[in-house]
Amino acid sequence: MNMKQSYKTWIYTVTKYALVGLLGAGIHFFSVVVLVEKIRVNPLISSVIGFVFSLIFSFFLNFFWTFKIKSNKTMLSTSIKYTIVSLSGLILNLLIMYIMNDLLGIWYIYAQLTSTVLVPVNNFILNRAWAFKNNLEKEKL
Repeated sequence: MNMKQSYKTWIYTVTKYALVGLLGAGIHFFSVVVLVEKIRVNPLISSVIGFVFSLIFSFFLNFFWTFKIKSNKTMLSTSIKYTIVSLSGLILNLLIMYIMNDLLGIWYIYAQLTSTVLVPVNNFILNRAWAFKNNLEKEKL
């Protein structure tokens, strides 16, 4: 694959990852709002629950669509790595929520929006470099 094709492939992968991320963020955000506003769950707990919903949805879509993994043989190991990466994103998300909402008194919606912008960058870099790395190298063979 030449450099131009490689660049196009990378852009295509980033675009698909971003679309999955937008859908996952929507699931996460919607879950937080419904849990806080309708069920009166604490915003931090609501964010964790929304995170879990988003994690499950995003893993399968990224596995089969974004990174086009054809073999299910590596699904378990990849899902463990993906979960670890996502947990780093959850920690970052909770830190942002705690600092902005609990310490600074900023409305939880603004805190979650800030997290929704920052966490995906962290997760893409780690997923591409680690969680899906071996799968991507095998697919090229």
